[in-house]
Amino acid sequence: MAERIRVSIQGDAEVFRALRKLPDDGSAELRDKAGVLAQVIMRSARGLASSNLQARAAARTLRIVRDRFPTVEAGPEKRLLGSEFGQTRHTGWYARARYWDSPGDQYRPHRGRASYWFFLAHERNRATVDAGWRDALDATVRKWSA
Repeated sequence: MAERIRVSIQGDAEVFRALRKLPDDGSAELRDKAGVLAQVIMRSARGLASSNLQARAAARTLRIVRDRFPTVEAGPEKRLLGSEFGQTRHTGWYARARYWDSPGDQYRPHRGRASYWFFLAHERNRATVDAGWRDALDATVRKWSA
């Protein structure tokens, strides 16, 4: 089964409660600003994915989720998790018996929880996106609470 993974930058429960009180227009405005910030993560992820065939294929599935928080989603793509975290075994057609002794690797080496491109893009841009989202949130709440 193909998987989806999502990166979203979120705040505290108090922020969630306050955002529910925004009118529909204020919520839509915040969604637009969050989408602009999510593009920063998406561009970075696509740039990091460009160095690997499987990651490039998985990066084509990236999309921005229209949410009040900057959110980027990837998938479904059957090569997504292998391109993101690497793998230590052969899968799919490459798992047939005739390839068992093959020295070639289907994916980059598995590095545990270390990311190759998707979560790495999130981590590299976290400070910028967090600051931008806080500014957008403050401006939207000030505008719509008056």
